[in-house]
Amino acid sequence: MMRVQRNHLWGIVCLLAMPILAGCGGQWEYRCLHDVQTSMPDLLDQQWSQRRDFTPAELLAVQSGGEQTLLIAHYTKQATTGDVAQFDERVNYSFVIAIDGRPKVGKTYRVTPDTGRLIESSTFWPAKRPYRGIEGQVTILSASANKVEALVRVTTLTLRQGELQRRLSGIFTFKTTTPDDPSLGEAQIRVTN
Repeated sequence: MMRVQRNHLWGIVCLLAMPILAGCGGQWEYRCLHDVQTSMPDLLDQQWSQRRDFTPAELLAVQSGGEQTLLIAHYTKQATTGDVAQFDERVNYSFVIAIDGRPKVGKTYRVTPDTGRLIESSTFWPAKRPYRGIEGQVTILSASANKVEALVRVTTLTLRQGELQRRLSGIFTFKTTTPDDPSLGEAQIRVTN
């Protein structure tokens, strides 16, 4: 009986380790951008329903000098090369949450498609507006000039059958950055003056 349980436990450990060993792991970065302004593209606008294959990425436009704060959680999975069983594809997605003003400690902000989006892109599929709406909430645990710590619980809206639902849930530290940070471009965000 003990041997069966040990073998079962070993099997579970191996299954959990497979994505890491196969190169499926990615890297998360958390950034905070103060004093900016953005508006999310309208999800129901008919122009976004057209197919736009092989067109340049459509970055989220952000202007510096505004009154919003953006919390950005960016995930990158590098392309896997030399393995015929894997796609040679770089994958990016960014959860972007806009908060009016500076974040206030202890306050919970409701996230809707008007204030939050998931921007997805890959080597073969650039980011396309209007992106995917997200909903949930963000509670600010601490805020300083250098960072914002927040409890985030958001999930993507599913508009089509078979669409993968993504979630961001946990306590994260968003490091304050500047509009000229090159990592914002990787997160599919373009900041203008």
